[in-house]
Amino acid sequence: MPVFKFRGFATGDLVDLSVTQETRSDSATVASWAEAQATPITATLSALRTSGTAPMGNIFSVDANSPAARVALSYHDIESVWSFDDPGNFTALGNSPTWGVDRNTAYGPRATHVHASPDTYTVTCTCHDGENPARSEMITVTVNDPNTVFSGSDTAVVSQASDFSGAPPGAAQFTSIAAARSHLSGRASARLLLRAGETFGGGIDISESGGSGRKYYVGRFGAGERPIINIGSDDGVRFNTGGGGSTNFDELIVTGLDIRGPYDPTTATASTTFPSGNGVSFFNASRSAHKTIWDCRITGTNLGVYADGGVNFTTPQRLVYIGNTRIESWANYGVFSGDAGDWGLSGCTIAQPTGTINGRGQGQGYADHGPFRISRAFGVVVVSNCDFVNMNSWSGNDDNRAMQSVFRWNTGNGEDGNGDPVEPELVMDRFRGEGGPFQLYNSVGNDTGGGPPSTKNPAWVVADRVHHVLIDHPTDSPDLPLGGTTMRNAVFVVPDSRAGWSTGLRQFLDSGGIGSNGPGNQDRRSEVYSCAFIDLRRDAYAGNRPLTNTNRPFDLGDIGNFTGKFVGNNILHAPNMVDGAPANDRTPLDTTVRYSLRYDGERWESPTVDTSRAPGNAPSASFAPLAGSSAIGGATGKVSLLDMDGNLRSEVLAGLTRSSPSEGPYEPNIEA
Repeated sequence: MPVFKFRGFATGDLVDLSVTQETRSDSATVASWAEAQATPITATLSALRTSGTAPMGNIFSVDANSPAARVALSYHDIESVWSFDDPGNFTALGNSPTWGVDRNTAYGPRATHVHASPDTYTVTCTCHDGENPARSEMITVTVNDPNTVFSGSDTAVVSQASDFSGAPPGAAQFTSIAAARSHLSGRASARLLLRAGETFGGGIDISESGGSGRKYYVGRFGAGERPIINIGSDDGVRFNTGGGGSTNFDELIVTGLDIRGPYDPTTATASTTFPSGNGVSFFNASRSAHKTIWDCRITGTNLGVYADGGVNFTTPQRLVYIGNTRIESWANYGVFSGDAGDWGLSGCTIAQPTGTINGRGQGQGYADHGPFRISRAFGVVVVSNCDFVNMNSWSGNDDNRAMQSVFRWNTGNGEDGNGDPVEPELVMDRFRGEGGPFQLYNSVGNDTGGGPPSTKNPAWVVADRVHHVLIDHPTDSPDLPLGGTTMRNAVFVVPDSRAGWSTGLRQFLDSGGIGSNGPGNQDRRSEVYSCAFIDLRRDAYAGNRPLTNTNRPFDLGDIGNFTGKFVGNNILHAPNMVDGAPANDRTPLDTTVRYSLRYDGERWESPTVDTSRAPGNAPSASFAPLAGSSAIGGATGKVSLLDMDGNLRSEVLAGLTRSSPSEGPYEPNIEA
């Protein structure tokens, strides 16, 4: 006899079964009722804003808790999946990684997204703890139509050819940017649109202050390619909107532009003039203004995106969102800010090409810098589905040795610029890096600007789905010496490129990088699991052993006295060690290239590839274990609930039949 379970009814309620047999219809009475047990996971969603103008950048947060035994720290251990109710793909990612280019999904306790079109969206976050049913919560955001926000003459359109087809109704029409800017000056809502397919000389300087709640939008109109802005000493788009504490602007938007500077790092020489113009600059922009850059291309500038209050870092910059944007061939940094918090980057390629000559390094004292730097983070920074590449050098040598960091995030002074304490948070989700080392801290500026402080401040870090190839650098990578750090689903590769370099993986969460520098670093739980560390070198350094009298085994280094640390279920693979594989090596591994990324210069859009400068034998393989590998079924204790591809790998959540998953970031032959 079938048993029916009814939920949502009390004992004695009449239930219509809606079952009919021939001419007979029956109802039944609930005989007994027991309330279903509430899901132990609790989750509360929030957003930095719930309304704005398209394209609308945002950062979403989930504060989740669970009593599950595996959850030592909810921020780290509860794995969250976001859906933004906004289907589509990133177009600025030049490669198709194994996890794809979907921009509707993100992972982690913090997530960033740009809703590019006006609508009302329901953002959903689903939390997993590995023991209980998943918990989903939702939050609604309203994205307003810019044609409504900037209606009529609040929009000025510019066509040097007097072609205004496709312009918004009622927009004021001009043939020069200067005339359009003059028309818009002082308006509460101002939108400046350049004709698609046209090329404009000089930059756009928005220097205004006063008022409150103002909005300024710079973009394109009409059909065709992005309008090109050729700059020299000017910034492509520069907002100077008053002092650091000013609240005069609410939204600053830059979208759909192609900003080009004169700098080419592959041909620069010692006599090359260093460019001063930036791509997009938020200088003295209000900390309360939401600043969105969407669907832009920035090349050959000093800084691709600069958001700061001055050289002394006295004006922290908040609320910056960069999405679906390519930044290439910069002279200083791809993206730079001094004090910064509440930043989100999604679907961005920030890349310095193979073949960089480092003219600035040779002729002006130091080299072209890396793709991304925040000097002193004081709040949330989210980097989601991004591709960073750095093929330049600190030293300026033409063999590209001692490359700058592919990612540099410094912990900051723990304040938001107003003296209010805000601990730094970094969430990385689907990050690809190539070239220089992967460092989630470096030197940290002091409270007033200048040199490093005497302490490194406490922080929270979650890095999930990282794929990094370290080409050449004397510093080990990854380098994450802060407590409060979780790394999972990472693949780190040291290729067999140039022999004689001691580059390796020795200082992962190394306490030597901390010492006594800073309260709160060592007493915060740190975890490293479900990762793969691959050393493909064939010389005496293979397997992470320096050229000394002591043969050092391949390991993750000394991770110090972190409270409640967990390091395990990682693949450590050094197949080319000169004296054979160490005991903790996991073989055989799958070296089939599952990534379309190739670390040989092919990512560049120029018609020819400088193969003479390409790193040799640097495959971008997944390194998933083959059948028969001791890594399969070898995991004990904590593993990532979601593998490198985003598949659920927990028995409870995915209905798997295996009692223990594999070590490393991939789960072979996962059941549906």
